[in-house]
This record gives sequence, structure tokens and C-alpha cells, in this order.
Amino acid sequence: LAQYAATHQLKALEQPLLTLTSDPTTTTPFWWTWELALPVLGEAHADEEKGIGLTTIHGGTYVRVVSSGGLGGLPRLYADLLGEVLPTYRHELTRPAIYHRVLTGIDGKDLDGLSLAVLVPINLSIGAAPRLLRRSGQQ
Repeated sequence: LAQYAATHQLKALEQPLLTLTSDPTTTTPFWWTWELALPVLGEAHADEEKGIGLTTIHGGTYVRVVSSGGLGGLPRLYADLLGEVLPTYRHELTRPAIYHRVLTGIDGKDLDGLSLAVLVPINLSIGAAPRLLRRSGQQ
């Protein structure tokens, strides 16, 4: 992508983002679909022959989590974050486009040794807050 951008005089704004385009709460990891996206500045065009398309990197509110478990640690991270942490604070996944930035380990061949910044888009849920059961007084 960087070579294509340079050839077409596009300015890369940051390093590529690995984007999970499947909803990890409803899809098993084996069936997850991924895209590699390079944010660029300039007049970009798709090139179907080379498998390069255009996509939008969405703005909004994100929870940023740093993980050292590589790609193999993502199912557990998503289970904890999307299944337990976000619902506790009345937040929910707003769209299945989770961005990942490789921080370290890209030079190695072990994908489970990567250190990743995971950017999960969220939105405050307007639904009812979870209720907690309390017991007061003596039995």
C-alpha cells in the first residue's frame, strides 16, 4: 500500500491499520474478515487489478486498549472488553470495524508476539442500565 501511495503521489498520514470488519461478538475467529488500510492524503483511486480499494476510516469515540498478546490474544480481549467491560459502563459496539495498530513485533514471524493498539468504536447506550441486587438490613 505504501508503494502504491508513493507511486500515485499520495501522502501516507500514519502507519497502516489492520481492520477487523466482522463483528467479534457474533462471528467465530476462524471466520473473521480483515482489511489493511493506509490513511492517505490526496486524490486516491481504486485499482481492482491490484486488489486496492477505497474505504472510510470512521471518526467518533473509541476505547484504546494496548495488547501484547498479538493476534492470538484478540478473542479473549474482545470477550472481556465487549462482553464485560463496555456493558458495565453502558457502552456498546457501534459498528463492526475495529482498528488495530501494530506497535512492536512486526519484524518477527510470530503473529502472537505482536504488541497492538486496539481501537474499538463505542457509543453510550440509551437503554436501561443493568440493575444490581442488594440486600440491606439483617436477615
